[in-house]
Amino acid sequence: MAMVILLIALLGIFGLLNSGVLMNQDTMSTSQAADFAHKRLETVRNTPFAGVGTKGSAIGLATGLASDDGRADADLTNLGLANATWDRQVVVVPNPTYYSGSAVKRVTVTVDWGPANARRQMRLITYVSRTGLNSTSRSIEPTI
Repeated sequence: MAMVILLIALLGIFGLLNSGVLMNQDTMSTSQAADFAHKRLETVRNTPFAGVGTKGSAIGLATGLASDDGRADADLTNLGLANATWDRQVVVVPNPTYYSGSAVKRVTVTVDWGPANARRQMRLITYVSRTGLNSTSRSIEPTI
């Protein structure tokens, strides 16, 4: 009888350990995806305003972003995230109410990974302008 109780307790402990390992793997892949997306945004922020364009667009291909896109594809493959893809979308924000300057571009970097039946997604957003963002800007994201 004591062996049965011990066996049931051990099975419960092994189940908890398995759950902990799975959560740790999920946290690691989310952290890797966030780091990857952050690096892509930093590249955009270091690109002249006129050269900031959507991944694969004529603007993006005509600037240094195109060479970064190629390196990024290789970096993403090296991370080992299952079935990982990424994209960069750039939208010019019309009449931004939170900024009193020239045009503003909203840049979104999205990373998708995981098996087809359990896709995960990390999306980071930043704004860029010709003159930098106003220090009195509000942190409210406009609806586009």
